Amino acid sequence: CIRDSCPAGRVGLVGSLREFGLRLGAAYQVVDDLTDLSSGVTDSGSAMLLLREAGSGYVEHGVRLLRQLLSEACALEGVPEELWAVGIGTLRIFSMEAAERVRERVGEVLREFEGGSGTSTQRVV
Repeated sequence: CIRDSCPAGRVGLVGSLREFGLRLGAAYQVVDDLTDLSSGVTDSGSAMLLLREAGSGYVEHGVRLLRQLLSEACALEGVPEELWAVGIGTLRIFSMEAAERVRERVGEVLREFEGGSGTSTQRVV
């Protein structure tokens, strides 16, 4: 399907953008779950799963998941810097509803990836 609609040589870029979107979407879900749990809301299935996996250590577990997802997104080739910046900026805004402890921890992770560079990988554009 993608191959038929893309010019030659662009299939790799489309794949990278698809993978970027998947990882960024999962990162949003992690931040949403952390926000909910920090506010005492446990009615979402994914938040309950996070609690089941990590118990009272859900913040650190969620932060590890967030860092992993952003590291994987950071390693993808061809993702425009502007798209990366919008993703990180949106995650930052999204996290503002969380309790202070979660906001601080998520903010630390996001700072590691601002400007497109992560803790363990350099972005390749």
